[in-house]
Amino acid sequence: MQILLWLSNNLRLHDNPALNTAVELAKEYGNDARIYPLYIVDPTDPWPMQGARRWWLHQSLEKLGQTFGEYSCPISFFKGEPSDILNTLIVDATQAIICSADFCAHTEEQQAKIKTLCDSKGITCRKRSGALLFNPYTNTNKQGNIYQVFTPFYKHSVKTHPPSAPQDTPDNESLHRHLCKKSLTNSVTLNELNLLPTQNWADNFQQHWQPGEQGAQGTLNNAISDVIKQYSNDRDFPAKKGTSQLSPHLHFGEISPRQIWHTVANQLSPEDNEAFLRQLVWRDFSYSLIANWKDFPEKSFKSRFDNFNWKQNDKHLLAWQKGLTGYPIVDAGMRQLWQTGWMHNRIRMVVASFLTKHLRIHWSEGAKWFWDTLLDADLANNSAGWQWVAGSGADAAPYFRIFNPMTQSEKFDKKGAYIRKWIPELSALPDKYIHAPWEAPSVILKEANITLGKTYPKPIVDHKAARESALAAYKETNEA
Repeated sequence: MQILLWLSNNLRLHDNPALNTAVELAKEYGNDARIYPLYIVDPTDPWPMQGARRWWLHQSLEKLGQTFGEYSCPISFFKGEPSDILNTLIVDATQAIICSADFCAHTEEQQAKIKTLCDSKGITCRKRSGALLFNPYTNTNKQGNIYQVFTPFYKHSVKTHPPSAPQDTPDNESLHRHLCKKSLTNSVTLNELNLLPTQNWADNFQQHWQPGEQGAQGTLNNAISDVIKQYSNDRDFPAKKGTSQLSPHLHFGEISPRQIWHTVANQLSPEDNEAFLRQLVWRDFSYSLIANWKDFPEKSFKSRFDNFNWKQNDKHLLAWQKGLTGYPIVDAGMRQLWQTGWMHNRIRMVVASFLTKHLRIHWSEGAKWFWDTLLDADLANNSAGWQWVAGSGADAAPYFRIFNPMTQSEKFDKKGAYIRKWIPELSALPDKYIHAPWEAPSVILKEANITLGKTYPKPIVDHKAARESALAAYKETNEA
C-alpha cells in the first residue's frame, strides 16, 4: 500500500501534521503500508522561487534528505505541475495523498485538483495545516468578516483561541517500519532540480546561515538565550543582534510557528516575550490577507492607488537595487541584502519607503526585487509589507508617513556602525557626517578619502523636494 506525502512548506519532522497523518494512516493500513515523501518544483507557479531562496531550498532539501536517510528512506524529486505529477504517480496500490495546507492561490488551485482526482479514484486525500498559528478563513470578527486591521486581529486570535500545542515527531519504530526504502518511478535527483544559483553572490550565504531543521532549532535556542528578552528594546537597531533571524526557517517550514510560540511562551515571561510573539501573529495576519484576497500580491488593496502617479525610472530603480542612492542607511540595507540574502526589518521599512515615496516607484518593483534576493521572501509577508509601507494595503501606514532616511539613521544607527559595516568607503567619516556625507565639509571628505560622485554617489534625489512631491501625489490620490 502506498501513501504519497507531498512535501511543500513543511520541510521538517517535528510538528508536521501532514507527516503525522501519513503515519497514522499507515498504521491503519497495516505493516505493508509505505509512505513516499516527495518534493515538486512547479514551473507553472506564477510566483516561482528565485535566486536566493533556491539556494536555501537546495540546502534544506539536502538536510531533510539526510534526516529521512537515517530511516533508509529517499525523498523523490520531480519537476512539473503538482496535480499532473501526482496523477502519474497514482498506481493500484495508492491509498492516500497527504499534503500541507497552503493559502496561496496557485497552490490551493493545485490542491483542489488533487482532491478532485482522489475523489474520482476513491483515494483518501488529506490536507493538514502546519504553517500558521490560526486558520485564515475562520479567524473572523463578530460579524463574520475577515479582519483588515491588525490590532483587533491580534487580540481576537490570542485571547479567543491561543495556538494549539505542537505535535510530537512520530516514533522511530513507526518511521522505520512505514517510510519507503526506494524512490518513486521517474523521480530525479536533487541536483537535477538545478536549484543552486550560478552567480557567485550566493557563495557568501553559507557563512551566515544554517538551513535545515537542525539549524532552525539551533537558531530558536540562540534567540531565546540572546535575543528575545531584549527584543522590544533592540529590534530596531540594525547594528545589534536584536532579531531572531528565524524567518527563512519559518518560510521553508523547517520549524513550525506553533513550536516557536510555545517554546518562547514556556521559557520566557510575558513581559519578555510579548513583543516577539506579536510578530508571529503579524505573519498570520499577512496570510489572512492573501488567503481571502487572492490578488493581494499583484494588486493594491486600496483601489484608489491604481490611479496613483507612480514614476518609471530605471536609473533610479537600479541605483536603489545596487545600494547606490547616496543615502547611507538605504544603501547599507540594500548591500546587506545582496551579500547575505537578508535585511534587518527596520531597514526594510526604510528602503521600502525610499523606493515608494522618495522615488515614487511602484511598490511591486520593490516586492519583485525582494522576492528575488531575500532568503525569507514569503508571498504573504512580502506583499503585505510592501503595501503597508506604500500606503496601499490593509492597516497600512498613512500616506503622509514618509521615513526620513537621515533621521532613521541617526536614531537607530547613531554611531554609524551598521553603515560602516556595509559601506566601507564611508568608514572614515566622523559620526556627525556618516548619515549625510554631502553635508560634510570638503576637508572632512578629503581626510576620509571620499569624493562624492566617484567613491560614493551623491544623493539621487533631494530629500525635501522628494518628500513634498510625494505628499502632493499622495494627497491627490487620497482625495480622489
